[in-house]
Amino acid sequence: MTNAHNDLSSTESAATDLSNTTKDLGAGSSIFWKPDSAIPADLLPNSNPFMSALTPRPTAWICVSDKVDESSSSTSSGTSKDSKIALLEGYNTASDRPPVMIFGTDSIPDDVLEVLSKTKKCSLSLATEVQLDACKKACAKDGAMSGPSFSFSDLGFVPAVRDNGSLAAAFFSSSPVKLHCSLVEITDLPDDRGLVILEVDTFEIGKEVLSASGSSKKSSSGGRQVTARVEADLMKPISSLGNGKFGRLEGVYDMYRPSKVTEQDGSVSWTNHEFTKSRPRDEQDVDEDHLSSLGGSGETVEFTYLEEEGCILGYNPTKQVILPRPIGWISTYEKNQRIPHVAPYSFFTDAGRGKRPMVAFVSMARRGERKDAQTDSEEMGQFAWNVVTRPLAEQMNYSSADITSAESEFELIGLNDVPARLIDAPIVEEAPIVFECRYVKTKDVPRHDEANESRWSVVIGEVLGIKIDKDILTDGEIDVTKLLPVARMGYAQEYGLVEPCK
Repeated sequence: MTNAHNDLSSTESAATDLSNTTKDLGAGSSIFWKPDSAIPADLLPNSNPFMSALTPRPTAWICVSDKVDESSSSTSSGTSKDSKIALLEGYNTASDRPPVMIFGTDSIPDDVLEVLSKTKKCSLSLATEVQLDACKKACAKDGAMSGPSFSFSDLGFVPAVRDNGSLAAAFFSSSPVKLHCSLVEITDLPDDRGLVILEVDTFEIGKEVLSASGSSKKSSSGGRQVTARVEADLMKPISSLGNGKFGRLEGVYDMYRPSKVTEQDGSVSWTNHEFTKSRPRDEQDVDEDHLSSLGGSGETVEFTYLEEEGCILGYNPTKQVILPRPIGWISTYEKNQRIPHVAPYSFFTDAGRGKRPMVAFVSMARRGERKDAQTDSEEMGQFAWNVVTRPLAEQMNYSSADITSAESEFELIGLNDVPARLIDAPIVEEAPIVFECRYVKTKDVPRHDEANESRWSVVIGEVLGIKIDKDILTDGEIDVTKLLPVARMGYAQEYGLVEPCK
């Protein structure tokens, strides 16, 4: 097993000292809420500010099966006994080699967690717009951390059965994306909670969400031909907005990473790129003849990570099927010179809910060099998350420029860094939602190839306080049409905006 680094004692007293000097937390144009305190008067009494502030969250159906009827077929008409299904409102990927998914144990009901812990198998099926009514029935309500479990018939769904190792796990034949997973471990978190770590054994992607438009391009890794793209417009994913509400894609946008320019005198500058809407994809983009040549079991393309050298699509599809992903715009101080840093992370999710909510961002180290956000969070014992909104999208993108640790992204992108209230970290003054977090632990993501120079680590923090600007509220709730959160999509340049589902 990999190492988990934990350091709570040195930072808890510092955060407590700062909180004792904080005054007038709810004054002005924003609300400041501590998760263990009463809901502020500006917010709905039974709402969950943490869950509605962290949006959009990728949403899927998690299916577990204790026993499977051996007489069932492997088609969509198959049935399974002792199967449970629940809505997973918030998960993310933690690595693409191997493909790893993470979410908190709070995110699923206890009986589903019990079966998962026993069988070590589950399937995740993408939640889509056509399943909206079922999502509203199955979601967390009235302040609960997760919705209850159901049978397939309870939700009007028909399961299929698939051989998934020693057991078979039920899944939706109608969902365009299915991830058949094995449980790697459940990492301990405070208050008897945990972080669930899954490894995807097999991807199953419906050909109806693929387009052949990328067939002339080369993969960025390995030089393989890209044979088809997984199109978000065709997937029609829905995401959780918290408090029983869901969002759909308003559109997919393109914005390429900043380009480094070296002048003749050796000086370096950066060229940023604009946030522009891409052409929507629809069924007319699907080349049936081309897709039929990809193989797979009839209507789907499958990829089993450990058994196949590469996916027939020409690339590892992990990032293309987990979306829309909330962006973790992490701000920290460098320990020695107190240089303010801020950088975006697309592998970001909640790791714990309730009175002690937690968040996690995933950082990749190459050749042993950690990124500033991970180093600063571990050494300073604190970090902040700042929401990325449409007006801040291009500055967020600019903050991903590969500058040195001695430089400040705040200065580069022209944003104001101001001190946080409860922790010793800078925050983005312009961000309408900020989580102030105390570092809890770092969990290294398991990997199979020790020769791989990349090392993925999950950095976990407890949310001590949440700032919410009042002008993004409507009737005491965060209004996504006012917030306009920017999400990460599948490909290198792709982002998305969401709108409420009707």
